[in-house]
Amino acid sequence: MPDGTTAQADATLSQGESETPQTISWEEHQKALRDATSAIKADIGRERAESKKALEAAQAAQARLDKMIRDQEAAELDAVRDEPEKLSAVQERQRRRAIESELAAAKLELTDKTAKLTQHESRAAETSRETKAREIATRLNVDPARVIKLSKFTDGSPEAIEEIASELPKLQAETPGLRPDSNRSVGGSIQTVTDVRKNFVAGKITNVQYAEKMRALGANP
Repeated sequence: MPDGTTAQADATLSQGESETPQTISWEEHQKALRDATSAIKADIGRERAESKKALEAAQAAQARLDKMIRDQEAAELDAVRDEPEKLSAVQERQRRRAIESELAAAKLELTDKTAKLTQHESRAAETSRETKAREIATRLNVDPARVIKLSKFTDGSPEAIEEIASELPKLQAETPGLRPDSNRSVGGSIQTVTDVRKNFVAGKITNVQYAEKMRALGANP
């Protein structure tokens, strides 16, 4: 006779579809959350290091360009030093060129800051959504990886994420001292609907392979 957890999992599946609940412990939930946080921090660290190198290279290039322009302007002034009218014209042209250069630099800096702000906001929103998804998956005892993937199709709000998470099958709590059967049989492993879905979420199989395997198990893709 199935227990309450199994019955609840079966109720979320389509008619005619059966699924073996996955076993996962609270410690495994917490480790997955810690691993994801560490990975995000590592990505941020790498991005900062790469940005610093790029900034230093750009500053060095700009310094070389500025020196070349100063040398060129000095040569222009020297060439007309004894001709007041031409000297005034050259000085005016150099002032106008400097103003235009400063304006272009200001526009470029504004564009760069806007792009960085947009990228930062996008990254922050993604991190926030993934964190919410993991917390909700842990609270509802469902697969965090599936909740994170499905959350991409929501507005990122806790309500929307919880709505899709509540429709997923429950994970079976681990009983201390008891490990479930490995689901292996003579000649190889037996894939269940859960196995196929986990492989699809993890990117191990394509959409076509996912559909074929689900049909082979008698389940709706």
